[in-house]
Amino acid sequence: MAPENPYQTLIGAAWEGLPAGLRLSHQVPLRAIGNLNVFRATRGLAGIMSRLLLLPPAGENVRVSLVIEQTDHGIQWNRTFGKEKVDTRHTFQRGFFFEHMGPFALQFRLEVLQDSILIQQLGITAFGLPLPRWIGPRVTGKVTPGLDEARWHIDVQIRHDWFGDVCRYHGIMRAE
Repeated sequence: MAPENPYQTLIGAAWEGLPAGLRLSHQVPLRAIGNLNVFRATRGLAGIMSRLLLLPPAGENVRVSLVIEQTDHGIQWNRTFGKEKVDTRHTFQRGFFFEHMGPFALQFRLEVLQDSILIQQLGITAFGLPLPRWIGPRVTGKVTPGLDEARWHIDVQIRHDWFGDVCRYHGIMRAE
């Protein structure tokens, strides 16, 4: 018996009502490619934060590849933006998922709103210790249907309450 998809578990009964492309966007395993427009802050404290977080460089129509795989330690997300790799690991607890990057972990909630998956950051930890909200970024995401069942549109925004926009990437992804 195949292991249950943890994203399907988080979304619950609403999963089956989602368009096929949205379910596919959080399928394990998955290989996808796309072209995204990427904004990344380069100046001030937002620019410093974008470099510390190892966020992708800015560009129009940036070629992106995504590989999602189950591992012994969670779900591995390996992304390549042009030539830049952005690898994270997702773990799941108490109805939330945690995205791990080095010593940091961001806590997220997945929600369904009409034909969209909303991704909302709830907290951040460093070395397992909770940090005040004002220290870290605020990450939100939205996944909406694409033109066919193998495509979806993503829009991820990373902001800081004091520093402003840190990074945003949006565009169309397609399963391979």
